[in-house]
Amino acid sequence: MNSPTMSSAGHLPNATSVSMRLGRLQFHRSGKFRVLQVADIQEGVKVSADMIHLLQKACDEARPDLVIFTGNQIKGYDKAFAPTFRNRRWASGWNGAYSATVQVAGGAAGTLKKAMAGNQPEAAGASRLPVDPLEHTRKLVREQAEQFLKPLIERHIPFAITYGNHDFQCGLSTAELDAIYRQFPGCLNPEVGEKHSVAISGQYVPASGMSRQVAYGVEPGTFALPVWDLPNNTAEDLSVRVARAVYHGAIPSQAEAQQAQENKDDAPVLNLVVLNSGDYAREGGYGTPSERALEWLRQLPQIISTDQSAASAIPAALFQHFPLPQYYDLLLRVEPTHDGAIQGYRTHGQNCYVLNPELVEEGSKLGEGISCPDEDCGEYDILRATHVGAIFTGHDHRNAFVGRLPKSSVKMCATPTSGFGSYGPPAAERAIRLVEFDIRHPESPRTKLLYFADIVGETPGSRSVYTFVNSHVPVNVAQTKDALRKSGKVAKKAAGVAAGLALLAGALTAVGARLRGKK
Repeated sequence: MNSPTMSSAGHLPNATSVSMRLGRLQFHRSGKFRVLQVADIQEGVKVSADMIHLLQKACDEARPDLVIFTGNQIKGYDKAFAPTFRNRRWASGWNGAYSATVQVAGGAAGTLKKAMAGNQPEAAGASRLPVDPLEHTRKLVREQAEQFLKPLIERHIPFAITYGNHDFQCGLSTAELDAIYRQFPGCLNPEVGEKHSVAISGQYVPASGMSRQVAYGVEPGTFALPVWDLPNNTAEDLSVRVARAVYHGAIPSQAEAQQAQENKDDAPVLNLVVLNSGDYAREGGYGTPSERALEWLRQLPQIISTDQSAASAIPAALFQHFPLPQYYDLLLRVEPTHDGAIQGYRTHGQNCYVLNPELVEEGSKLGEGISCPDEDCGEYDILRATHVGAIFTGHDHRNAFVGRLPKSSVKMCATPTSGFGSYGPPAAERAIRLVEFDIRHPESPRTKLLYFADIVGETPGSRSVYTFVNSHVPVNVAQTKDALRKSGKVAKKAAGVAAGLALLAGALTAVGARLRGKK
């Protein structure tokens, strides 16, 4: 794939992303920096037109500096990946046995076919099973990535990617997936190896098209991207610095502000952390970040401040796939008959919940039980200790909320699915999250969801029946019960039909989930 044409300065003057034009992630002269979070595309090899339209419109409306994909880009259990599918990472793969079977059976079948057909040549375009299933899977992943990355490449918007619990199920490791995504222009995922120590220095990622950008990585899908201050020596820069100081309670004189400007080192003022939050736990349920990733997260402020001569307290925002157990602290426990009651997941499965209106922002929605790891690995405490002001997660396709616990500085955000190939909210409510940082208070970003109905403005058309079913039929026992609790809101006959479909779908889905590793 050809890289985009670069200017002599090493960046793109006509890029949609202001940061791409500057050659590194950097606040604009307006004092803003924008990120789009794309959660749970979770589609097969052919990405739906609706998902592509949603991403195109989101990029055009938000004009982001960066797009971050927070896992489950790939529906690893899709039938196209059947030859290399792995239900769990530790399960023995089918690859060797499948490859050997294809070669032996394929050879025998070919001999028999030629004998019966008088050795006539095989018809052009005849269907064949892949002899090298892993290479075939790599080809399919590249084809899928090319589809959902095309809107970014066309607009010269850089991107970062981490992983969820379905990406690896296609049969490729996160390192192999990383290598595929780095083949596309704009990818900021740094190349990391298994032997890297925790406290590594930053590396430039010029292949991304941003010749001045540094990344700090420790594992595939786990890395940090510093964001720099405003361009120096401008009147706008000076006025924003004064405004920032006033916002934090200081009122510097013009001379003091000017002196601070002249003495300021070129150092980052915000840290974007992308974290691989794991996939499945051997004992059941979902996993957590690796111990090495958590240790790296603890040390990250010191790593960057030492390497970049920056202040030790750089605010940060974190993007990962799984929600944290602390998300349940944003909920109220209610009776199953309570309006809108949602059953919890696994360790919380004996209770029903609604959002606590005193802790979440207006417009927040709880559409399913929060599917977090059973055990608290201590990540939330690390976030609080390392100046992380917000965490953005996906995974729960029907959840869309933003909240903060009392006396905590960490804003917790749940983002619904952006795809149309799996379960989720009504198609019009599938969305991409905009996160906007302000240079005056980068530790507290503003955020909103860009819904399909609002920015595309059309009725979703991709596989409309399939999308409708995935929007209204539960995918597990808990969601079946939630659907039954809500049946009083519709006519009795419709409720009876819906309940019957829900029970049947729940039973069938439970069987399919065990076989294919679906949520």
